[in-house]
Amino acid sequence: LRMYFGLDCVNYDELPYVSLLRTLLLNVSTKKYSVLELSSLIKTYLGGMSFSLPNVELENNNSKPYFAVGTSALVENVKYIPVVLNEVLLRSKFTKKEIKRILQQMLNNIRQTIIGSGNSVASMMASSKFSTTSNYDIMTSSGPVLYEIYNKMLKEFIYKEISTKL
Repeated sequence: LRMYFGLDCVNYDELPYVSLLRTLLLNVSTKKYSVLELSSLIKTYLGGMSFSLPNVELENNNSKPYFAVGTSALVENVKYIPVVLNEVLLRSKFTKKEIKRILQQMLNNIRQTIIGSGNSVASMMASSKFSTTSNYDIMTSSGPVLYEIYNKMLKEFIYKEISTKL
């Protein structure tokens, strides 16, 4: 099962929050399950669960961003898909502690990407001036722009503002 939600309603400067949400969803507890219980439920009954931010290129250098949710299950476990999806999408608990922890992890991952793949990051940054897809990528995947945004978010950490935008 793959579901796509258009991000037309999200402003460009809010894209880092969508990227943060994508990472948070499978790394926080829900009202009913701890992170470990949720992970066990997904591994036991589903073929996995993923969240991604694909950006479909259109004509004339335009693009359309999406928030994608993917999961699969054996026929006998299909009944668990809506249960788990509803729990994750509608009942995830975004606590101060969890948001800070995930932001720190994301900063570390971006830093490692910049260090390990500097040439491709520089190429993406350069192409972002000419390509809407690359411009989208610098706000959702990695690179110095997203690193600075998350670093500022973590240093200033205003929980109410962050949780409202999620």
